[in-house]
Amino acid sequence: MPTLPNTAFIATLALPRTTTEMHSQNQSCSLRAKDQENYLLTKESPGEKTLVFQMAPQCIARLFLRVPSVDLVGGYYDAGDNVKFGFPMAFTTTMLSWSVIEFGGLMKGELGHAKDAIRWATDYLLKATAQPDTIFVQVGDAGKDHACWERPEDMDTPRSVFKINKNAPGTEVAAETAAALAAASLVFRKSDPNYSKILARRAISVFEFADKYRGAYSNELRPVVCPYYCDFSGYQVDYLLGDNPMKMSFMVGYGPRYPQRIHHRGSSLPSIGVHRSKIQCSAGFSVMNSQSPNPNILTGAVVGGPDQNDRFPDQRSDYEQSEPATYINAPLVGALAYLAHSFGQL
Repeated sequence: MPTLPNTAFIATLALPRTTTEMHSQNQSCSLRAKDQENYLLTKESPGEKTLVFQMAPQCIARLFLRVPSVDLVGGYYDAGDNVKFGFPMAFTTTMLSWSVIEFGGLMKGELGHAKDAIRWATDYLLKATAQPDTIFVQVGDAGKDHACWERPEDMDTPRSVFKINKNAPGTEVAAETAAALAAASLVFRKSDPNYSKILARRAISVFEFADKYRGAYSNELRPVVCPYYCDFSGYQVDYLLGDNPMKMSFMVGYGPRYPQRIHHRGSSLPSIGVHRSKIQCSAGFSVMNSQSPNPNILTGAVVGGPDQNDRFPDQRSDYEQSEPATYINAPLVGALAYLAHSFGQL
């Protein structure tokens, strides 16, 4: 078995954070062509525009002509883009919380880092669930965001907001959000009992909402069935960290050979410290399509990995294989803690 990362919880360090988001309470969705110009500008600040669109009938919520502001500061981008998706964020939080619940006693000096990562997410989820029978489940227009290759600091795409409520329910994302808050409440039960109680109370109210107003978050879920029961002996971790036909670690920054061109805007574009001027929306695609290694090593990020034939092209454009994501990292934390402790490395 290869030596595990110096910190078994290096995975938590790769979670991309957002820090400066204040949005109007608005919703948007895929627009009909004739509606694309029919919008109201409700907020404009440096690097950010928030729009309210006239929505097609299939959209998830009603248009608000007068929109009070809602604080959605914080949270995580789920992967290599600049969108905050509530469903994967909640799943990430649930898995990371259970890693701490089950293996926190083995984490030693890294336990505080793991708790910090959880709290960053739950602070956001508390904001996203602050209004009764409402959950804000997405910040950012995925279509417009994916049409740009920009650093988070340069974002100028609409920070549109999606929500679910009793008129437009989303049972799956609501229940997962409740699970995240409940699991996190156990994490902080001893170290911060007041915060734990806040999380538990909110988890109950969110679950009641999920149970009372039932409806599909998405009508086109793709079933994913694991072809075999996963072996917890460590084989998968060995493979991930380099014991594979390519002799390549799929955790960025770990081992002598690891992905160099991951599908991640902040990692692939020059940092603000190096390139002070703004990189425009489409200008970054020259970098995205290049063969140059990413200048910013996203240490600890785990990518999608090889194909069924153990091949990994290491191409930024191949997001299925080369994009890291929080929901890839989070379940790995507990497994690494258990195995590192079992092999005397922690």
